[in-house]
This record gives sequence, C-alpha cells and structure tokens, in this order.
Amino acid sequence: APVGPLPMDAAGDTPDVLGALTYSLDRDEPPNDPAVGRPTVNARGGRIGQALAYAVAASQAAGVALAAPLAAASLAIEGGADEDATIAAALHDVCEGRGGGDRQQAVSDEFGPSVAGLLEWCQWMKQIDPWEQRDRGWLSHLQTAPPDAFLVSICYRIATLSAIERARRALGIEALGDSDKHRERFFWCQRSMLKAYKSKARGPLVDEWQRLVDEL
Repeated sequence: APVGPLPMDAAGDTPDVLGALTYSLDRDEPPNDPAVGRPTVNARGGRIGQALAYAVAASQAAGVALAAPLAAASLAIEGGADEDATIAAALHDVCEGRGGGDRQQAVSDEFGPSVAGLLEWCQWMKQIDPWEQRDRGWLSHLQTAPPDAFLVSICYRIATLSAIERARRALGIEALGDSDKHRERFFWCQRSMLKAYKSKARGPLVDEWQRLVDEL
C-alpha cells in the first residue's frame, strides 16, 4: 500500500493513481521530481516498477481497464515468472489499438527485446480463435511459442475470466454473450485453448483456468 496519503493530481482534487503507484514502489526515501513533488517514474522500483507505472499511464491515456494487466502480473509472479515475463504480463495490453506499433518499439527500447518478443507472442496468442482457425494450422504454430509466453498468456486469460465471472455473478448469463450461439462459441474456444495449452503447460495456473471455465 502507498505510504501516507495518495498524491493528488494537478488540480489537487482527485488521487493521482500513477503517482500513488510510483510512490508505493519508491517508499524507501524516494527521490522527488521537483516539478511535481513526487517520486519520478524511473527513479527507483526497478524494471518491474517502471513497467507497472507504464501500464498505469497507458491505461489512463486509453481510458481502458487496468485491473486485468495488474492481476496478470501478480499471477505471473506467483507462478514463478522471471522479471521479463512479469513485465510482459504487466504490459500485455499496451501495444494494442492505434499507435500500438510505436508503443511496441518503445517497450523494446525501454525494457529490451526479450520483453518485446514475449509481447509479440502474447498478442498473437490472445487474438487466435480456434473456432475460426481450426483448419488453419494454428495449433502447430502455438507449439513453437516459448514457455514464458504460455505463462504470461495463461495469467492474462485467468485475469480476464475472473472479471467475466464477477460480471456473471452480478449480471447473470448475459455477461457471457447475448445469444446461445455466442455462449456456445465462447465455451468451445475456451476448452479448445485449454486443450492446446495443456500440451505445453501444466500446473496450478492451468488448473485455475480450468476451474474458471467449469465455474462459468
């Protein structure tokens, strides 16, 4: 948790989430940026701290949910991920959408080619759809993914399904789609991906993914 009160934004009336995160990472007498009166993003906290701050800033700029990448990074750490894989989990979504190519290059420059390579794999693994590509050899290509790409992708899928499960509890079956056909496709794809991933990955995280699919 952050030490002391949350830093405030420039207007002084709402908490500055990025500042709070950076502050919590730099709590051991962190150096301050005189311009803003709080620790700088790159001052301390290591590469993982910088990646988390980058993810917060990117999410705020795009107006998208931050919970999934942070949850994925936490799961990756619990699953024994090294620093590069943990960073890739935190940055899982930052290279999507308009300007994604530029952000991909920025990530490579800032965090190195290993992280950028994992993100490229994870973007592909996120986008493939076994319903559409069951006759296109996607399974054979999936088998060539590095183990850390499987780890990061599984963590992201767990984080996403956990959010869907919470929505289902609140909204009912409509959270899984607006038609039986949509829901059929959703579950077919989830079980097909589980089967494919199990050919390369085993352990508690895969079991948790299975549990969430079964629960849904």
